[in-house]
Amino acid sequence: MPNFVTVKSAFADLLAYQTRLQLILRDKIQSMPSPMNISQGWYPIHFGVNMLDNVIEECIEAKRLIKARKWWTPSERIIENAEALNTPGPTREELVEELCDIQIQFLNALVYFSVSPEEFAKALLAKMEKNNPDNAHSDLGQRS
Repeated sequence: MPNFVTVKSAFADLLAYQTRLQLILRDKIQSMPSPMNISQGWYPIHFGVNMLDNVIEECIEAKRLIKARKWWTPSERIIENAEALNTPGPTREELVEELCDIQIQFLNALVYFSVSPEEFAKALLAKMEKNNPDNAHSDLGQRS
């Protein structure tokens, strides 16, 4: 299992890439003619909720690709199609496509709610630190 420093370093690379994508998407949306231009305050608030629903829907679609048997403890959980998910082929391609859909919807939500790349990066790193099981003040690695 990778240690926290290794994971944090990998996340930093992903975060830099996501920042570039987020800025491109924000600029693209802001340059669209009304009513798509969110800087003019056109979207009603329920549209933001719909965006978060889209993220959840895409996560469910990705999870459906994972064939797992549930047991009493996480260490007993078996992913029956782990090899197909981790090697080139149609199952992996479908998984990667669903993960891309998740990222697209997630970036749309960040832009819609005007979360800047800097704000997101700061919050993400703070959350990772909080959830780090090696951190004396963490919640023992549990998501919160």
